[in-house]
Amino acid sequence: MIEFAIFALIFAAAVIIGAAVLWVLGIPFGLRFSSSAFIVLIGLAFVVPAVVNILTALYGEGLRERVTSAFCAVGLLVCSFAFLLPVIAPTAEAGHGFAIFVVGFGILMGSAVVSALVEMIGDLLGSGEQEDGGRDGDEAAGDEAADD
Repeated sequence: MIEFAIFALIFAAAVIIGAAVLWVLGIPFGLRFSSSAFIVLIGLAFVVPAVVNILTALYGEGLRERVTSAFCAVGLLVCSFAFLLPVIAPTAEAGHGFAIFVVGFGILMGSAVVSALVEMIGDLLGSGEQEDGGRDGDEAAGDEAADD
């Protein structure tokens, strides 16, 4: 529980500091502090994890990790767009934002299904990542030494 409290304090401090900086930079453009805090909150909650998922999709280890991260990134970016829609297009109705959020959340939750499908397809095709029958190198080397 103490870890969550520490995380909440750090997250709140990041939102307040980020909102203050964005507000100061946005004063000439008529940006209110509440709007800048909202933009920073959405950025920290959705955009930063999406960027991490994009990097994982580009440089990840296996196919399953890369595909799942790509789906998660798209879902997070669509969700963030739904929340930022009133800031971007003030004439948009709440129903539009809700529909966009539901689509993004569906993509985000669908990444678990995609992950399972990629794993199943990899198992069916025999991905061949381990050439020694699924044993790690030490076990395979020990078996070869016992055969000699």
